[in-house]
Amino acid sequence: NSHSPLATHSHLRSKAILSAQNRSTISSFFAPGVPSGQSSTTMEMKSFEETVDVLYSLQSNAATMKQWINERRSNPNTSRLADVEAALKIVGVDVDKQSIIHVAGTKGKGSTSAFAEGILREYGYSTGLFTSPHLVNVCERIRLNGKPIAKDKFKHYFWDVYNALDSRRKLQVDG
Repeated sequence: NSHSPLATHSHLRSKAILSAQNRSTISSFFAPGVPSGQSSTTMEMKSFEETVDVLYSLQSNAATMKQWINERRSNPNTSRLADVEAALKIVGVDVDKQSIIHVAGTKGKGSTSAFAEGILREYGYSTGLFTSPHLVNVCERIRLNGKPIAKDKFKHYFWDVYNALDSRRKLQVDG
């Protein structure tokens, strides 16, 4: 699917994801909720800078993270994996049909991921690479076949994912 949605989230800030199968499918879960009450048409007309501002507003603050940690300590069997899987399903990503390399750890994730991406591209694979954080521009986080995603594509895919997840959230709140 050449129009698969893209998004980023602060929970993946220290991780890198590399998809070698489908260069246009790079997704991660975020909890939508701002700005509420705006139509998708209104949001899609926003500038790239306004889109990035909305993305940054989704990042969890220290109080939210502290609450989440305390909840996890009180119920260690709770997993966010089910939330991530549900969000991916909503935006049409079937992780079981993707070839994904997930690099985690404390050091070297970006360079390891870039190295793996280079090898895969050398062998003819189409690749998508997500790393975080970025240095200058949020588009640096997402590379398709070695090239940063264009601002217009970032904006388009961000709103695709945001609107799908926000619509689902509103249905859960209202229903």
